[in-house]
Amino acid sequence: MFTEAAPSEWEAAESLYSAVVCAVAKARKSARLVDWNRWLEQDCPRIVKGTGKLGMADMEIVMQWKITKGKFRPLMSLLRSNSDQDVEDATRKAFQLLDKKPRFRPPVEALCSLRGIGPATASAVLAHVRPQQYAFMSGTAAGSCHVCSPSLPFVSGRVSSLSRIVAMLRQCALGLIYCRRGFGRHRTDTRVHARLLR
Repeated sequence: MFTEAAPSEWEAAESLYSAVVCAVAKARKSARLVDWNRWLEQDCPRIVKGTGKLGMADMEIVMQWKITKGKFRPLMSLLRSNSDQDVEDATRKAFQLLDKKPRFRPPVEALCSLRGIGPATASAVLAHVRPQQYAFMSGTAAGSCHVCSPSLPFVSGRVSSLSRIVAMLRQCALGLIYCRRGFGRHRTDTRVHARLLR
């Protein structure tokens, strides 16, 4: 996938992503997935840019999107066990850390300080706030990375595994010269998702 797909195939995958989200929403009987996806792509970055943080209601949307789009896990009650202040403090800290070195791990760990938030959910937030730096730790991206490097152990839920996914997506994006065209790690991940599920 990463080495064999031609640029034209990636362009085609980009146009398929919205249709794939709609298909997943229909299969999961959750029409709201489309709205949550739109919120993540459009509203979430604007909220962070304007306020520097996310609230509990915002993180609930992220969680609903993640557990509906991927494998369901009973994480919502754990997320809601955090106070509103804890959520705002953790997200504010994570976004402040995005421009400090080292840039990758600290923002993820700041979000993971919240109950119910692991590297995958943290990556869902960061991929939409800083798409050139992060990718969503989706099952399709993880599966693709395992296929490309089967000798390297992949353990879901670890920051090191998220780092591997981002590194492989970055290699793919650079190889296709897509970073220059605005294709960051997250946009490449969404095209992997679309291409594998079409």
